[in-house]
Amino acid sequence: RKIKDLQVSITPNRAINEPVVPTWGIPTTEATGGRIYAHCQPDNVREFFQTLSGLIGNNYHGEAKPDESGLSTMTCTISKMEKLQSSQNAKSQQADYKFEVSVYASRVFNDEEQLAQFSKLQVKNAEIVEKLKKQQNESKDDDNDDAADADNAAHDNTKNKPIVLVVDTKRIEGDDLKFRKVQQKLFSDGAKIFNGLPAEVVRAYNLDKKYTLNDEGKVVDDKNKEVVSDLVEDKIAQLLEQDAQKEAAEDDEIDYDNINWDEDQ
Repeated sequence: RKIKDLQVSITPNRAINEPVVPTWGIPTTEATGGRIYAHCQPDNVREFFQTLSGLIGNNYHGEAKPDESGLSTMTCTISKMEKLQSSQNAKSQQADYKFEVSVYASRVFNDEEQLAQFSKLQVKNAEIVEKLKKQQNESKDDDNDDAADADNAAHDNTKNKPIVLVVDTKRIEGDDLKFRKVQQKLFSDGAKIFNGLPAEVVRAYNLDKKYTLNDEGKVVDDKNKEVVSDLVEDKIAQLLEQDAQKEAAEDDEIDYDNINWDEDQ
């Protein structure tokens, strides 16, 4: 089924509100540990999870639950029949895989202004989540009105350029090696949402260029011109320097002379 059909098919089941998306912390680990990039409109991260829920339910006959506290995490459970042995006559048994899919705003591929605006939107989303929690015991009609208000608030700023997300998938249950294959198939089936970096970011960071090593061991482009700097590495170095300066400033504010080091002993 098409992605749009999946989005529609889950709408009557369980409402997914606009989540509260934190920013990834350490820039050097954004693309490690099996994490990938995706992008969407900053005011519609919910669509990512709606589509993911549809994929899990329709393609894998599984279950997907959004985080009850409103954070940008979904817990997914899928089952598949697997042969116990490699032989053709081997019996099959059900294998269950449980995992979490979380998204974070990228520090590397979003600029400071984007992150500032996105952070403001997350404050608004958090307020909406708290409001909906307080009204859970009210009538169903009122809940629907509140959900509509939340929708309107989340879509106040629809003309922003895409926000780049770090997608982090954590296995909870199931064989680790086999889960990696399940994960790759999920990424392939859900290519509409696991969509990598937006084209403008790819161009801005020269990620569309192919670099090779020449005979002298220098990194060169397709015209054999030496690549002097890597824009992604430069951005990461800049972020690490900012983090170091912030940590140093916080450290300077601590009055070590007046700390009672024996207090906890």
